[in-house]
Amino acid sequence: MKIFIFISCFILPFVINAQIINIESIRLLDTNSYVIKPSTSLFYNEDISDKIEFKFDLPFSLKFNRHKMLGLTSYHLFQVDDVKSIDNILVHLRYNYEINHILIGELFAQTRSDDFLGIYIRQLLGGGLRYKILFNDKTKLFFGTFVMYEYEKMDDGTLHYSNRMSDYISLVIGKSKQLSSVIYYQPKLNDFSMFRFAWSSKLNLKISKKFSAFIVFDMSYDSHRPEGIRKLVKTIRNGIQITIKK
Repeated sequence: MKIFIFISCFILPFVINAQIINIESIRLLDTNSYVIKPSTSLFYNEDISDKIEFKFDLPFSLKFNRHKMLGLTSYHLFQVDDVKSIDNILVHLRYNYEINHILIGELFAQTRSDDFLGIYIRQLLGGGLRYKILFNDKTKLFFGTFVMYEYEKMDDGTLHYSNRMSDYISLVIGKSKQLSSVIYYQPKLNDFSMFRFAWSSKLNLKISKKFSAFIVFDMSYDSHRPEGIRKLVKTIRNGIQITIKK
């Protein structure tokens, strides 16, 4: 079993974390048996105003023959001068079944709450297929296409129900210097002018057998967000990862 202790710190946050799921960074955990990889970060700044930012992630991966379970639980707190408090909570579960050497079936469910974006709760349920386009020791390229049902309740009480297409392209390059990147496109099936676009990239740099550094860039765009909420959200963060093996 491998236990990962993840120590990270934010150095350049553009805005509140967009909570994009880079599913490839979860798949990059150990594929034999199971692995749990908790991470946490704490940021404090005392200037014109006092700012406190706390984030905790708990991804996991479990594999048995052709079956694989992936998951992520995330909590993010942002507070300014004991007045403005913003909470983001996300839980994502995903099941994979390897149909053959190039085709994988996927099912997923997700629950999210995001004060910054005015989302009281957003629930997703969907499934589809994942294709291996390129797969070798140095480069891996995948394409996924899904249909999902979405239920959303905003902080003002507004309700949204929709069926969306959810397509993604993911890329993994390298080993000791490893880049994982994923791009999502999620239009409504009955109105393609209402869509979401997201891009997440993570670069891992292996320093030694136990230490590695990383930097993450997240960006998301929603064509129809409530008035006063940014359509484009971006985040950059970095950190150091310590690996302890038993």
